[in-house]
Amino acid sequence: MKISFRKIPLHQKILYALVFGALFGAAFNVSKYKLEITYLEAGEGKTTTVENWQRIEFFHRDTSQPMTSFGSEDQLKLLQWFRSLSKKERRSLTMKVLPSTEGMEPVHEFAEIESIEKVKTIAVMVKPVGTLFIRLLMFIAIPLVLASLIVGAASLGDIRKVGRIGGKTLALYLLTTAIAITIGLT
Repeated sequence: MKISFRKIPLHQKILYALVFGALFGAAFNVSKYKLEITYLEAGEGKTTTVENWQRIEFFHRDTSQPMTSFGSEDQLKLLQWFRSLSKKERRSLTMKVLPSTEGMEPVHEFAEIESIEKVKTIAVMVKPVGTLFIRLLMFIAIPLVLASLIVGAASLGDIRKVGRIGGKTLALYLLTTAIAITIGLT
């Protein structure tokens, strides 16, 4: 008895991949509000997760004036700024976390901060693979398109045809771009 599997058409495979990607993205999204903070307390390293914050302020240990502050939408800016500091500068900072709403959690203060990172989720760990995949696609697609254009232009033979087809192509490109911009703005 033979078991035959029906071949799945390409358009259905693409549709399945889109649905699977959307479900994966919804289930394993990266929270732009959760931060994992490693700091020293009584000479011992501790790690805590901070979420539901409205603003994070940084102070020098001996001053009460804020050095800089970041809103809840500035997680990436905060991480980049903190990574740009030296180890000595990080240790001399005090960080104050202000809650997102009144009555939630009290204001937290952290001193001698070792590191501030995104909370490690599956999406954060898989991101380098996705970035590599996109770069490999671009590595293949751009030379392929360029080679197709060169071969197509060379196969026309008559130089007058190249000019007419080029003009039509440019006009079509400008028309579709204008339609796409109009749809986007609408």
